[in-house]
Amino acid sequence: MTDSWYYVREGQQIGPMSRGQLITELLRSPFWQGVAVWKSGQSTWLEAGSVDELSSEVVQLQLTRLAQAHYEHVVPPDAQPGKTSVWATVLIYAGLAVLGVVAALIYRWLF
Repeated sequence: MTDSWYYVREGQQIGPMSRGQLITELLRSPFWQGVAVWKSGQSTWLEAGSVDELSSEVVQLQLTRLAQAHYEHVVPPDAQPGKTSVWATVLIYAGLAVLGVVAALIYRWLF
Protein backbone atom coordinates (compact mmCIF):
# COMPACT_ATOMS: atom_id res chain seq x y z
CA MET A 1 0.00 0.00 0.00
CA THR A 2 1.82 3.11 -1.23
CA ASP A 3 -0.67 5.60 0.23
CA SER A 4 -0.88 4.56 3.91
CA TRP A 5 -3.08 6.79 6.06
CA TYR A 6 -3.95 6.62 9.75
CA TYR A 7 -6.59 8.41 11.77
CA VAL A 8 -7.66 8.63 15.41
CA ARG A 9 -11.14 7.52 16.52
CA GLU A 10 -12.07 7.53 20.21
CA GLY A 11 -8.41 7.77 21.18
CA GLN A 12 -7.42 4.76 19.06
CA GLN A 13 -5.07 4.97 16.10
CA ILE A 14 -6.62 3.21 13.10
CA GLY A 15 -4.78 2.23 9.95
CA PRO A 16 -2.99 1.77 7.67
CA MET A 17 -5.54 2.39 4.93
CA SER A 18 -5.73 3.94 1.51
CA ARG A 19 -6.77 7.54 1.00
CA GLY A 20 -10.08 6.35 -0.44
CA GLN A 21 -10.79 4.24 2.64
CA LEU A 22 -9.90 7.19 4.89
CA ILE A 23 -12.24 9.49 2.97
CA THR A 24 -15.03 6.94 3.35
CA GLU A 25 -14.42 6.91 7.12
CA LEU A 26 -14.33 10.72 7.28
CA LEU A 27 -17.66 10.98 5.45
CA ARG A 28 -19.27 9.01 8.29
CA SER A 29 -18.41 11.72 10.82
CA PRO A 30 -20.21 15.07 10.96
CA PHE A 31 -17.07 16.52 12.58
CA TRP A 32 -14.57 15.09 10.12
CA GLN A 33 -12.59 18.36 9.89
CA GLY A 34 -11.25 17.85 13.43
CA VAL A 35 -10.23 14.19 13.02
CA ALA A 36 -6.48 13.72 13.44
CA VAL A 37 -4.86 12.13 10.38
CA TRP A 38 -1.33 11.11 9.48
CA LYS A 39 0.53 9.51 6.60
CA SER A 40 4.17 8.70 6.11
CA GLY A 41 6.07 11.79 5.10
CA GLN A 42 4.13 14.09 7.44
CA SER A 43 6.06 15.39 10.42
CA THR A 44 3.02 15.53 12.72
CA TRP A 45 -0.64 14.55 12.97
CA LEU A 46 -2.92 17.10 11.30
CA GLU A 47 -6.64 17.79 11.40
CA ALA A 48 -8.33 16.36 8.29
CA GLY A 49 -9.87 19.75 7.49
CA SER A 50 -6.41 21.27 7.10
CA VAL A 51 -5.14 18.62 4.65
CA ASP A 52 -6.05 19.92 1.20
CA GLU A 53 -5.94 16.56 -0.58
CA LEU A 54 -8.50 15.18 1.88
CA SER A 55 -10.73 18.16 2.58
CA SER A 56 -11.35 19.09 -1.05
CA GLU A 57 -12.45 15.55 -1.92
CA VAL A 58 -14.61 15.12 1.20
CA VAL A 59 -16.39 18.44 0.55
CA GLN A 60 -16.91 17.52 -3.13
CA LEU A 61 -18.44 14.17 -2.16
CA GLN A 62 -20.66 15.79 0.48
CA LEU A 63 -21.97 18.30 -2.07
CA THR A 64 -22.57 15.51 -4.59
CA ARG A 65 -24.53 13.54 -1.99
CA LEU A 66 -26.59 16.61 -1.06
CA ALA A 67 -27.40 17.36 -4.69
CA GLN A 68 -28.37 13.75 -5.30
CA ALA A 69 -30.58 13.67 -2.19
CA HIS A 70 -32.23 16.94 -3.26
CA TYR A 71 -32.83 15.63 -6.78
CA GLU A 72 -34.35 12.40 -5.45
CA HIS A 73 -36.62 14.45 -3.19
CA VAL A 74 -37.77 16.74 -6.00
CA VAL A 75 -38.10 14.10 -8.73
CA PRO A 76 -39.69 10.86 -7.52
CA PRO A 77 -37.84 7.75 -8.76
CA ASP A 78 -40.95 6.43 -10.56
CA ALA A 79 -41.55 9.70 -12.45
CA GLN A 80 -41.15 9.66 -16.20
CA PRO A 81 -38.99 12.72 -16.93
CA GLY A 82 -40.41 13.51 -20.38
CA LYS A 83 -44.06 13.34 -19.39
CA THR A 84 -43.54 15.12 -16.08
CA SER A 85 -41.87 18.13 -17.67
CA VAL A 86 -44.46 18.37 -20.48
CA TRP A 87 -47.39 18.33 -18.05
CA ALA A 88 -45.71 20.84 -15.77
CA THR A 89 -45.17 23.16 -18.73
CA VAL A 90 -48.77 22.78 -19.90
CA LEU A 91 -50.08 23.57 -16.40
CA ILE A 92 -47.87 26.63 -16.07
CA TYR A 93 -48.92 28.06 -19.44
CA ALA A 94 -52.60 27.29 -18.80
CA GLY A 95 -52.38 29.05 -15.45
CA LEU A 96 -50.74 32.08 -17.03
CA ALA A 97 -53.40 32.20 -19.75
CA VAL A 98 -56.22 32.11 -17.19
CA LEU A 99 -54.47 34.78 -15.15
CA GLY A 100 -54.16 36.96 -18.27
CA VAL A 101 -57.85 36.61 -19.11
CA VAL A 102 -58.88 37.43 -15.52
CA ALA A 103 -56.58 40.46 -15.47
CA ALA A 104 -58.06 41.69 -18.79
CA LEU A 105 -61.62 41.30 -17.50
CA ILE A 106 -60.83 43.18 -14.28
CA TYR A 107 -59.12 45.95 -16.24
CA ARG A 108 -62.12 46.21 -18.63
CA TRP A 109 -64.54 46.26 -15.68
CA LEU A 110 -62.59 48.99 -13.83
CA PHE A 111 -61.94 51.30 -16.81
